[in-house]
Amino acid sequence: MRPGQFRQGRGLAPFRPGQRLLVAQPRAHRARVHAPGRRCPGQRGGDRPVQPQALPVGYPAAGARLALQRCRPRRCDDRAAGVGPGHGPDDRGRRSAAATAGGQGQPAVRAKFSRSGIYSLMLTEILFQAIAMINAPEIRLARRHGDVPRRLRRIVLTMPPAMPVAEQRIMRRRAEGAVKLVWDLMGLAAVDGKLPREPAVVLNLDEASGTQLVYLYTEITQKFRGDYGAFFGLKGKLRAAEGFGPEPALRIASIDIGGGTTDLIVTTYTVEGQRAINPTQNFREGFKLAGDDILAAVVERHILPAISKSLNAAGIGDPRAMLRKLFSGNRGSETELERHLRRQFVTQVLEPAGLSLLHAYEQGGAGPQAGVEVKRLDALWDKSLPPSGRVLEFFTDEAHEHGATGFDIASVPVEIDLSAIEATALGVIGQTLADLAEIIHAYDCDILLLSGRPSRLPAIMKVMLAKLPVMPDRIVPMHQYGVGTWYPFRDVNARIEDPKTAAAVGAMLCGLAEGHLEAFLMRTSRLAMKSTARFFGEMEISGQIRRRNVFLADPTLNAKTGEGGGESFVLNFYAPIFIGFRQLDLERWPATPLYYLEFTNPSATAGMALPLKVTIERAEVDIDHMERWEEFRITEIEDADGNSRRGQVSLRLQTLKSAQGYWRDTGVLNVM
Repeated sequence: MRPGQFRQGRGLAPFRPGQRLLVAQPRAHRARVHAPGRRCPGQRGGDRPVQPQALPVGYPAAGARLALQRCRPRRCDDRAAGVGPGHGPDDRGRRSAAATAGGQGQPAVRAKFSRSGIYSLMLTEILFQAIAMINAPEIRLARRHGDVPRRLRRIVLTMPPAMPVAEQRIMRRRAEGAVKLVWDLMGLAAVDGKLPREPAVVLNLDEASGTQLVYLYTEITQKFRGDYGAFFGLKGKLRAAEGFGPEPALRIASIDIGGGTTDLIVTTYTVEGQRAINPTQNFREGFKLAGDDILAAVVERHILPAISKSLNAAGIGDPRAMLRKLFSGNRGSETELERHLRRQFVTQVLEPAGLSLLHAYEQGGAGPQAGVEVKRLDALWDKSLPPSGRVLEFFTDEAHEHGATGFDIASVPVEIDLSAIEATALGVIGQTLADLAEIIHAYDCDILLLSGRPSRLPAIMKVMLAKLPVMPDRIVPMHQYGVGTWYPFRDVNARIEDPKTAAAVGAMLCGLAEGHLEAFLMRTSRLAMKSTARFFGEMEISGQIRRRNVFLADPTLNAKTGEGGGESFVLNFYAPIFIGFRQLDLERWPATPLYYLEFTNPSATAGMALPLKVTIERAEVDIDHMERWEEFRITEIEDADGNSRRGQVSLRLQTLKSAQGYWRDTGVLNVM
């Protein structure tokens, strides 16, 4: 074969949307069920936001090279697949500089992608599937103008309201890089000035604000038939003393409870000329405590005790010791296969059972008439995705080794005590909701919206009714909200079937609200993600920042006076620590991790004179441009003898306390 020629075959076939870089449920579930027991960074579970960790792992993701090779466009070598110099994301998930004009740097040669890199590939796969779906023949022919090709013009990504600004920047870069990678693989990057152009990436909306958009659009256009004055006069109040003019203003609070975060945003809306709505964001906050934590508590306090009771009845004297051995964490003698099977047991057996208990509580609630029902464990599993025999044998064999006779995991009786499940949910998220209710009351809100899938749990409404941050008739659970026939995900009664869809529909309205909707206009371009970081300091293991550990307090004060440049602080460094932030000057207020301060070479610390004096400087503060609001860097390092130790300590962005993942990734649980 002469140079420049290529062999014909599947590997060099033109790329088509629908060829997969990554797989998701349920196909991902089937792949994990039959996995050989190896752990790779390409496997993820759960709903937590992807950590913006940019450090590449030390080993390649299994099968990733083959998957990337299969999606190469014609006449491209490995560079186009992201597995060689030229195109695709690099090890840290960034867009390859070699694929941009005048770019410098080396992209990924092996598929050793960081978590941030996996996030880029996930967005790439989503874009592929979106383009394939909107142009699929069965989709187009079922709608008007079936012969006209569909084009993706805009991508709106919603974020948690309290996402750190540094993480927002990374998310934008990854999204824009994913778009460019898709256009490269489809052979469209070289088409200058011709359609289809790359879609615009919009990242100015959070999930809670999206819910508010759905509520406002429904109320004004469907219920008040476009009468802005009547709606604001009925629901709002005069707030001239706060600078909102002589007309009534409406202040809405939204609590969005997702899988990984519970978020609050407070926004005041005013009417301009009885035809346009102007939003003013007053407050935003978010906590990394939500639906996944409720699920973990249900598994730990209801499913595992039932299994423990059955193990005891089967002849094991101390069943909790066996459960601790399996689920309390990695052991030195534990093989990778055993860890893999533990993760799979949690994913395939315990999680579906816990979700079934929550669903039963969601449907029945807790009260004096609520009895206790008993079901077999296998009756709580998802029938469409049953556990694999290998996973069940893993647990059963362990039980037999500990002396159990006649034990069958599928026949374990589980009590469904709705009152106990409610107590569990309240114990996990009750205090967080109480703190948010305190904020809502302090801001004198007019309406409270509850959204997110866990908001369907009766315990959530009970907390709000107990705290009463607004009048009871002003609390609106979105899963009971009547939206009318315009809402694409409504049930037969024209109500929102799943409250988590409100964020997606709100994102759609965000893109159309300025000039595309009849009798409805909102200045959504004025919505923006802002930093909630006000008090920076050293985080304790409990997740709190004590007043004595606050390094930098309320930088907004310096920003307002124009004195916010080059603020720095010095700390005595003995061991790795998290530097985080909180919004309020309250020690009890939960803090968010932001940076991890660590030794560059831990093995070299034995010869150092500790403590090291580390000087950390923050970027200039600009109240109007907050892109660098949370940006810090190390400027000086000295040991206890006054010698310079530059380069011995590093500061890196890390917004999750555990670099190894959380319980849905690791299978680690607390055994009561």
